[in-house]
Amino acid sequence: VFFLDLCFQFLVAYQVKTDYGFIWVSDHRRIFGHYVRTWFPIDLGSIVPFDILGLLIDTPGVNNFKALKILRLLRILKLLRVLRASRLMHRMESRMNMNYATWDLLKFFTLLGFVTHWLACLWCLTLVLVEENDGVPRWIDCFLAKEEQVVSKTKDTPWKLYVQ
Repeated sequence: VFFLDLCFQFLVAYQVKTDYGFIWVSDHRRIFGHYVRTWFPIDLGSIVPFDILGLLIDTPGVNNFKALKILRLLRILKLLRVLRASRLMHRMESRMNMNYATWDLLKFFTLLGFVTHWLACLWCLTLVLVEENDGVPRWIDCFLAKEEQVVSKTKDTPWKLYVQ
């Protein structure tokens, strides 16, 4: 999906602010140059399958290579494109027949949901950045003693790890 998005971005016109307002640039050479200078490095870094590359290289040190894990964070940068959706929100706000208090409440809860999700993802990312055998205490280690009689441990089930 991200690869198709990367390809389609070379065809999408963009807006440029002028003294008279905004104009759409539809020349393919200018679109190509603009995209390569702005979002292309982030998009390219977000589609590289680092997990598959690690399996193909198959050396013992690659799976524990911290720099490779940090490079996976480039995928998160793809979410910055959501910030560009604020223009869409402004257009919807002007067209919808909703009072401002209701609209602001809706925006607040949507933003709260996104921020909560991103913080939970960062919380679980700490398990990936610090290995179990590094000797550094992790937040999931405190569950091991409490879950001696439990069949499905928290660290082994995605449901408990990400949802609960």
